[in-house]
Amino acid sequence: MRFYPMLSLTLLVAMLLNPLIASAKGGAPQAPTVAAQQNEQAAMQRAQQEQRGQQEAMQQMQAKQQQERAQQEQAMRAQEEQARKMQQQQQQVQQEQARKMQQQQQQVQQEQARKMQQQQQQVQQEQARKMQQQQQQVQQEQARKMQQQQQQQQQQQQQQQAKDAQKENFARSGAPAQRPQENPAVEGRAAQAGGSRPFKAKPLSVSAVPIEKAVPQPVLEPNANPGEQEHAKAVTANLQRHLVAVPGVQAPQNREPVVNNGRNNYFNNFSTVVNNRRISINRQNTNVSYFQPNQYPTWYQPQPNWVMSNGFTLGNDIHCGLDWLQWGWHPYYGPPPEGFVCADDYFPTPWVFIPAYGVWRQPGEFGYSPAGPPYDYTGPISVEVLEPRHVHTRDPYSGWVNDRIINVVYFYDAFYYPDADRWGYMNRHGYFIWLNLDPDE
Repeated sequence: MRFYPMLSLTLLVAMLLNPLIASAKGGAPQAPTVAAQQNEQAAMQRAQQEQRGQQEAMQQMQAKQQQERAQQEQAMRAQEEQARKMQQQQQQVQQEQARKMQQQQQQVQQEQARKMQQQQQQVQQEQARKMQQQQQQVQQEQARKMQQQQQQQQQQQQQQQAKDAQKENFARSGAPAQRPQENPAVEGRAAQAGGSRPFKAKPLSVSAVPIEKAVPQPVLEPNANPGEQEHAKAVTANLQRHLVAVPGVQAPQNREPVVNNGRNNYFNNFSTVVNNRRISINRQNTNVSYFQPNQYPTWYQPQPNWVMSNGFTLGNDIHCGLDWLQWGWHPYYGPPPEGFVCADDYFPTPWVFIPAYGVWRQPGEFGYSPAGPPYDYTGPISVEVLEPRHVHTRDPYSGWVNDRIINVVYFYDAFYYPDADRWGYMNRHGYFIWLNLDPDE
């Protein structure tokens, strides 16, 4: 609602000037009447009241506008306060989330560190327990071995003396290999298992060739004395007694399956006893140590499918080197062997037969065995043969090349043929060799 104060003032002025205008038109002014004066006063009062009303209305309008502005400002301040509080709350929420996340990370790290420390303690405790257990086992095993050694010491001394005396008897007299002591309980148990040998092998029905043709005879040094020459005759007699040679075409028809089955069974954790020690044989713990080309002796000339070795490992427990190979070497055969030659698929075995002396050896034992394998043993065996070879040697100082004959040690794997009741092997000259192990064969 709007007011116009200037309009009322104009009306008031007009009312006051009307008598003057009238007197001017009519001549001299007339004195106002009482009623006119009262009307004028009433009009003036009304104008004044109207003016005061307009002023009050204007003041009210201004007050209302001020109130509206104050309300708007208050609303704006409320919005600003609300925005500030919301921002503050968001900051507090973010800070609280960051704090909780940091706290969780610290808890996770602490838990991981605790678990790692706990695992390390458990590992250390387990290692300490195992070490203590191993030490106890070692101590117990050492105590057991010491007790066993003490019990066997006297017997071993007697056996060693017998072996030392037996060596010369075997070498010089040409005595055949002794048969294992017959044990009916052992044979009966092995026979039931289908893996035993008879006490006496049945005769061979083959067309044998002279052994000198199939197996070259070792040669003696030129200065050999009469006793050593007699020894050479005994060696020849032993070879004839213990080896039966046939041409390769007369080898057993089942030779290949016998060899393959024998090799596979042997490397399938084959269990046996060597020097009173139980061992288990597989491809990982049984191998031959081959010479590298730069380690060959000056006289050695490599041949296809044949290698030269200076030792072997049997069952990861028995290690044989040149000291074992050279034990019992006769000087009249020339210098001690620098190694042995074997097929590239040769593998060491628990028993080694030496047909030249008719004796048995076991790997790691520095002596001859009183007897051969027990009758319940039908696994592979090794055959040690001494063969002469024409070689060319070069003098390292003069460079001269000399032709000479040296005796070389060869090792063969022999497999058991149940149909023939004996072991056999193919030698490097293309002959199949049967073994005769009984003294009266």
